Amino acid sequence: KLAAEWFNNTWMSQEGTDNVIVMWAGCLAGTPLADLVFTLTMARVLLTLRRSLEADGLQSHVRVNGKVYPMYDVSFVDDCIVPVSGEAEKIVAKTTAIASVVYSVFVCFKMLLNFSPGKSEAMVQFGGKGKKAAVSSLSRNGSQSVFYDKQSKPIILRFVCAYKHVGTYGQSNLRSGKEVSVRTAAMRSGSLGIRKQVLRNASIPVDKRLFILHVYIFTKGAFQCS
Repeated sequence: KLAAEWFNNTWMSQEGTDNVIVMWAGCLAGTPLADLVFTLTMARVLLTLRRSLEADGLQSHVRVNGKVYPMYDVSFVDDCIVPVSGEAEKIVAKTTAIASVVYSVFVCFKMLLNFSPGKSEAMVQFGGKGKKAAVSSLSRNGSQSVFYDKQSKPIILRFVCAYKHVGTYGQSNLRSGKEVSVRTAAMRSGSLGIRKQVLRNASIPVDKRLFILHVYIFTKGAFQCS
C-alpha cells in the first residue's frame, strides 16, 4: 500500500526550485519509490550474478589463520566491486572471465555495462610464485584483456593502477598517494576563496578562523573520502 501511495502521489519539492514537481507516470529519480524499486531490483541482479559466478566456479576465497573465508561483492547504490583472488599466472584470466559473466548477467536485465576508461575496470596486485611472468605478460598485452559478447563483439577490460570508486581513489599498490594529492588539491582550491576575507583577516580571532578552516575546508576535502 505504501508503494502504491508513492506511485500515485508523486508531488515533491526540490532545493533551488520555487514550485513542486509532479510525475504523471512511473517514478521520479530521488523519490522514495524510485529508491525502493532500485534497491529491490539491484538485489535481484546481484543475486543472479553471485549464482552465475558460483555455477562457473569463479568464486574467490581468502585464508586467514588456517580458515577459508568466501569473498563477496561489495555494493553501494549502483557501484559494485567484485574481489578476485587466485594464482598469479591465472588471476588476469579469472578476472576477465568474471567480467564476462558480470556483463552477461546485466545484459539479461537490459542493462549494458560501460567498459570505457574510468568506468568498468580492474586493478590487480601480483605476489608470490609466478609474479614476474604474470606482470610481464599483462604488460605485453597493454595492461588489458579481451572477452566477447554473444554477437562476438570484443570488449576490452582495462587493468589500471588507480580507480575512483564512490569518490575515493584506490591504487593497485595499496598506497594512497593519488588520493592524498587529490584531497589536498581540493582543500587548497577551497581555501583560495576565503583566504583573503577570512584566513588572513586579522580582525577575526584566530580560534574562529581555525573553526571555519575545520568546518569548511576539511569537510570539503574529506567528502566521500574512505
